[in-house]
Amino acid sequence: MKKQKVIVLFAIALLLAVVVGGVQTVAAGMDVTTYKDKIVEPIDVAKIQFVSNAVDSNWVKGTKFAGQPMEIMYWEKATKYLVSIHLNDSGYIDDVSFRRWGIGVSNITDALATQSLAKLPAGPQQKLITEAVYKDMINDRGPVDTRKIQYVGNARHNEWVIGSKPKATNTIGSGKPSTGVIGAPIAHGNTLIYWNKYTKWVITLKLDSEGNVSFVDFGLNGNRAVKVIPPSLAEVSISKLFP
Repeated sequence: MKKQKVIVLFAIALLLAVVVGGVQTVAAGMDVTTYKDKIVEPIDVAKIQFVSNAVDSNWVKGTKFAGQPMEIMYWEKATKYLVSIHLNDSGYIDDVSFRRWGIGVSNITDALATQSLAKLPAGPQQKLITEAVYKDMINDRGPVDTRKIQYVGNARHNEWVIGSKPKATNTIGSGKPSTGVIGAPIAHGNTLIYWNKYTKWVITLKLDSEGNVSFVDFGLNGNRAVKVIPPSLAEVSISKLFP
């Protein structure tokens, strides 16, 4: 009886060691957030081949459905891990996820992370435009004439819209709306929004009482922490402000 009890306790101890060891292995890997931060954007999707099935230790391009972002995948046959990245049309990341045996996981091994990141083709690296530089690019051209921009309830593709109704102010003691250099009532607190529905870029501007930009904010796929935009987007959006 004593011998059987010892065997049972040994079996339990062995099982616990396996479970704890497995947890430690997962915890030692790389999580989704860290993995995403290590990716050099944009990704050159043109260098990734489209195939119907995943290929061991290689990036492949998945099917792109209308209205949905492009998916690329990296599969490791030996461990059954799969890394999935969804991209917009410009090669910038929309979402990253990990799976193992078809089940979502929060970590992958460090070795898999290193190998897959090394094989991820980066696109041409442009000199990106910061919020401060973008602000100066607009103000160098003069105040924005908001009379040519519509106020609408929703953003419009490839257009500037007024996101908040402007409030005309009066000149002190005149009783009449004051005018700035653009020859229209000065609008305090104007918020302008530019949106591209294909790339999911959003630019938000706030104008001061003279029509100059006082605040700039960039967004991509709902992420407001973005601080730079491609030069092409800066040029197109500014040209829309000064037609």
